[in-house]
Amino acid sequence: MTDALLDTGPLADVRAVGRTLIERLRQVPPSGKLDDQSAEIFYGLGYGRLTALQYEDAAVVFGMLVAVRPTEARFLSGLAHSLRGMGDAETAATLFSLAGAQEPGNPGHYFALVDLLLEQGDRPLATLVLEALVAYTTLQDELADARDKAQAMLDLLKNGS
Repeated sequence: MTDALLDTGPLADVRAVGRTLIERLRQVPPSGKLDDQSAEIFYGLGYGRLTALQYEDAAVVFGMLVAVRPTEARFLSGLAHSLRGMGDAETAATLFSLAGAQEPGNPGHYFALVDLLLEQGDRPLATLVLEALVAYTTLQDELADARDKAQAMLDLLKNGS
């Protein structure tokens, strides 16, 4: 298939987006900085791959984002979800923990960690994470829903479910 056919057919939009992303990636300075607009475009690309269950592709995008912005929680979480999908539970757990440390007001990172721990059969550590989450959210009214969810999960775990 020639480039001319790709530029006019149903793949034209995909090809144009690909060219834009490649051009933006080429513009990333050696310092590793990425402007906000480009970061959003790459995040959208990674998120799209993740929701399409294309974990390897998502991991490449989120890995690049973490390399240039290692303290941005949503990039860490995206990479964690990607690696989890690829079967690397240990690294995913570490990344979920880092994301939670970077963004403690977002309990979603901890719920993802608990889900992963339970999937791996580590009920004792999942229980500890839930206990810490309940303690943390007890002091914050805006996180009441998260506290209730964490407490309900903790009660289920402690009752043998």
